[in-house]
Amino acid sequence: MLRTLLQIERSFYADRQEVAPLLKEREAFLEHLLRQGTSPAAARGVSWQMLNVIRLLQLTELRDVGIDEIKEAAQRWERQQRSNSFAHSYKHSASFFIYVAKKWLRFAGVLKQPAIPRTRFADQIDEFVKWVRKKGGCQR
Repeated sequence: MLRTLLQIERSFYADRQEVAPLLKEREAFLEHLLRQGTSPAAARGVSWQMLNVIRLLQLTELRDVGIDEIKEAAQRWERQQRSNSFAHSYKHSASFFIYVAKKWLRFAGVLKQPAIPRTRFADQIDEFVKWVRKKGGCQR
């Protein structure tokens, strides 16, 4: 199905995609991108990067993945690209890795979101809200 979905003509690339882990999950995400208007060429680029995401995050099945783990994997990917004489450019390789990983894992429902830190005056605001409610100034 990926051959048709991504309009892949060369067997080597299609075979590589079809034997990689999480085929159904990748297909579902790529179909989603195409339905949203992503071009087949752009979807192919995402699909190749998804293979790197799988490899560097050591995914054999979907699991919860945090942002820090994605960033560490992206740094490893960038280092690999820098040492690859065939890589034309590594300038944006880490950011594209992060973009694809976050977008795919969020779609799959396994991207762990970091806790939102409390603001500087959160405790004081909470106390003020309690005081206002106690005095009857707020009907909540």
